[in-house]
Amino acid sequence: MNLRLVNIFNLYFLLILSLFWFTLDNINAQEIDRVAKSICESHQIDQNSKELSLSEVNIITSEIQKNLISLLDTNRKDVKNQINVVTYKLFRELNKGCLQGKLGNSTLLPLSSIVDIENLFTQQQVDSISVKVKNFRLKNKIELLFVSLDDLYPYSNLKEFAIHQSNKWEIGRLTKEGGVTIVFSSKMRLVQIVTNEKIRNRLTNEESSEIIRDILIPEFKNEDYYQAVINGIDGIQNKIDN
Repeated sequence: MNLRLVNIFNLYFLLILSLFWFTLDNINAQEIDRVAKSICESHQIDQNSKELSLSEVNIITSEIQKNLISLLDTNRKDVKNQINVVTYKLFRELNKGCLQGKLGNSTLLPLSSIVDIENLFTQQQVDSISVKVKNFRLKNKIELLFVSLDDLYPYSNLKEFAIHQSNKWEIGRLTKEGGVTIVFSSKMRLVQIVTNEKIRNRLTNEESSEIIRDILIPEFKNEDYYQAVINGIDGIQNKIDN
């Protein structure tokens, strides 16, 4: 296994253990930024190298672990979503800063249902979405992921983000019939659906566009993002059934 991945795995293991005792509330962007800047300021990173050395990876991972508790709170229990959001944001800020993209992408916990980076949903709504997505996955053997997004970095548009992140997160790899990723942003007023090759004979690009136009956008205009997601799952189910 790549040594960088070993260290990232250790970070996720620590996060999971920590969350037996702590749960995450609204993830404070200033705190994420503070931790990222602290890590960058504490250690000299070789800016001329295209990749991080093993020692640099070890140092960064250790610093993330030491600062982790400052990002935890006590009010929410949607553990998988919160782990994914914290690690995504922290990796993003480190890549924006001193690491200049060298850290790569954070990975998702397996079979995640939602990554609420914009913090649009309550814990109860996340739980409800997760149950509905799980039932959809078990019935159809299709992985389904919803992502709310606040920043396109390092991509130039939402479609590019959705395609690249879906591939890097390997959405659909663990399910027989493939995967669907729905990315949307209330801040940017954008939405995109991407599918992998295994499911495109059951959910075409044209049908995905119809779901966006007829189901998601009307609810987004009402700023009812929860109902948009719930109706979106039903809309995808109807398309693959017909």
